[in-house]
Amino acid sequence: MRGGCLIKRTNAFALGLILIGLSAFGAGHGAEAQRIYFRNGDTLSGQMHGFDSRQGVQWQHASFTKPAWFGRSNLSGVFLRSLGSTNDVGWGRSVIRFANGDELMGRLHSITTNGFELETEAAGKLLIPRNQVATVWPRGTNDSVLYEGPNSDAVWTHGDINTTAGVNVGKWTFNNGAFVSAIPASVARNLNLPNEVRFDFRVQWQGFYRLAIGLHTDSLEPISLGARHLEPDFAPFYSLWLDNSVTELRVIPKEGDIRNMARVPLNFPPAKTNALISVFGSAKRKSVSIMADGRLIHEWVDTNGWSAGGKGIRFVHQGQGAVRLSEFRVSTWDAKTFPPLTVITHPKVDLLLDHAGKVAAGHLDVMTNGVFRFQSNGQWQERKYDDVRQLNFANDAVLNKHSTNESRVYLQGRGRLSGTLSRMNQTNALISVPGVGDLSLNSDRVVRLRFVP
Repeated sequence: MRGGCLIKRTNAFALGLILIGLSAFGAGHGAEAQRIYFRNGDTLSGQMHGFDSRQGVQWQHASFTKPAWFGRSNLSGVFLRSLGSTNDVGWGRSVIRFANGDELMGRLHSITTNGFELETEAAGKLLIPRNQVATVWPRGTNDSVLYEGPNSDAVWTHGDINTTAGVNVGKWTFNNGAFVSAIPASVARNLNLPNEVRFDFRVQWQGFYRLAIGLHTDSLEPISLGARHLEPDFAPFYSLWLDNSVTELRVIPKEGDIRNMARVPLNFPPAKTNALISVFGSAKRKSVSIMADGRLIHEWVDTNGWSAGGKGIRFVHQGQGAVRLSEFRVSTWDAKTFPPLTVITHPKVDLLLDHAGKVAAGHLDVMTNGVFRFQSNGQWQERKYDDVRQLNFANDAVLNKHSTNESRVYLQGRGRLSGTLSRMNQTNALISVPGVGDLSLNSDRVVRLRFVP
């Protein structure tokens, strides 16, 4: 057992399913070479010269005398460059999510009865029809956010997991802003976690899964719980365990007994396969708390006082099921209330979530000059831009929930568009997005292409 890990061999096919079904192809590792992906599983490094909807991808390999064309029907996608940072200086922080899951990030200028005026670095100023938008995060300036990602795995430590012979072990695969694994694996990073902290992330799974999370740890390598005396010195840390149905907290010291704190049910429905997890740590409260999808599950109070001595976080996959981790967000916490980070869409009314965690149900009229005009309980309210965390629009207000279409274009930092890609060269990429129209994207902002069968 390593880092609280029960090691078990799993079918690698599950990883393939979760890579295809839950995230984009290709992994970004700093300044990697461009790669083209074929549907038969082959890959080819080189450089993309262009794309044409009739001829496919024009590709140059070192062994080619001139660029060759590969038909689109034979391709699953192209990796061009790493995602980079989500903190695009000068381009705002607003995020708009479409009904089909696509996203765009930029500067939100206004919301009118016609749509959303969003200025993006990839496509300039856009007017997005209102009935295409499911969620908007105005974001604004929020100094409490210390980290968002992951943007690559170059600054993360992939731990060394030693197991018995014949057991398949590996490492987390970084894939379009997420860590994915279906075999025993460890990944960690020193995030300089403050003692009053909130850590949010999304976990998606296939089958039964088990995950151990080291909180406020100073060891970036997994800890063998059965042989801690043989491990290099490490400070005590909290180990949070998660699976499909229960969660548990443990205190792991270098020496002495491991303290098992309460095991509590998550009360997830059987068919559930993903959750937004929020973990709260507080030296003042001497506690660790967990929230799932905006619902506070449990607060563990450490009767010995705050026991952790590190600033990092470590994820150890147990080797059961397939797991995808994404949407990491570290922020300071006031150690007073447990506000939800997000709110679930209502079928009939718009929902407004403020930074205090309060939800108002009603109808959003407009947003102009940094003020949202919102009607709730028959009363009109004016909410300042910086006070609004999230707006979810009624399900039946989103008229066209389009399919994934022919192609997906992934953008630098954060963003994805689905539609019909007609051509791409060194300057721009032309894509027709259903319900939005024809868009011209800056090619320098395109990091990946995925071709849907």
